[in-house]
Amino acid sequence: MTHTSSKDRTEIKKEPTAEEQAAIDANMANLKLKKSWETAIAPLKQVPMQGFMLYMSGNSVQIYSIMVTVMLFMNSFNAILGTNHAFKRFESTSSGTDKKPPSNANLIFPKIVYILAQCVLFGLGVYKCSSMGLLPTSHSDWLSFLEVKRVVEYSSGTYLQ
Repeated sequence: MTHTSSKDRTEIKKEPTAEEQAAIDANMANLKLKKSWETAIAPLKQVPMQGFMLYMSGNSVQIYSIMVTVMLFMNSFNAILGTNHAFKRFESTSSGTDKKPPSNANLIFPKIVYILAQCVLFGLGVYKCSSMGLLPTSHSDWLSFLEVKRVVEYSSGTYLQ
């Protein structure tokens, strides 16, 4: 019977060399950049679903359609305000040996894309408000002394003989 010590069974961990540590840091920075781009384009994946929700809520001014539109505005606005918080986990940290501040210049473009994607969702809400007739689009909406446009035609939707 052979007797093995506990040192033989466990693998001794060694410190990575400077080159290995640089490669690990480069791989981690690359992975963080890829994940930050995924976070940046995630709101664009919501556009079809939000568009469908707005379509299904109808164009009439009802509590459900207003509620869906207001939630779209609120979520987009809060996401724009929380951009730095959304990208906080992708910020690079300096290792213990360097005393340099972390460089997060590579997160500028994903943040810009994220904000633009949220603006697309916000624009979808503005379009919904326009289609419901809640936006002032004519001069008479702004000026009280102008006469309101008269409707020339009217359609009832049924035809009786």
